[in-house]
Amino acid sequence: MQRKELYKKWINLIRPLFPNSARFRTYFKSRDYCIAIDWLLKTDLNRPRKKSKVIEITIREEFINDYLEKNADQRIKIDKGLAEFIKQKLSVFDPDHNKIRYQRRPVEEWLVSSIIDD
Repeated sequence: MQRKELYKKWINLIRPLFPNSARFRTYFKSRDYCIAIDWLLKTDLNRPRKKSKVIEITIREEFINDYLEKNADQRIKIDKGLAEFIKQKLSVFDPDHNKIRYQRRPVEEWLVSSIIDD
């Protein structure tokens, strides 16, 4: 599996966990793969275009390398674990914030750094 295919696969895996209006932007920090996600809140009548805090998921290069060394069955298990990790983080995530318009929104960083083998 090529890295580009893997990155696309992970986006498709987690996209359904977020609101339909969620915007996904991807980039690299050093050799880590990052996914920044935000969406319209629709909770403030005075600010109809107010966006959520930004979630920055950083997938460490070591995690990616370890993943690519696994077989198909192991990858399926890891993908499920990744989705569960994101679900758990989202379950306690408060997307709202008190920043005024034009101020930089808060960024919440979620780090994916190691594969846990059962």
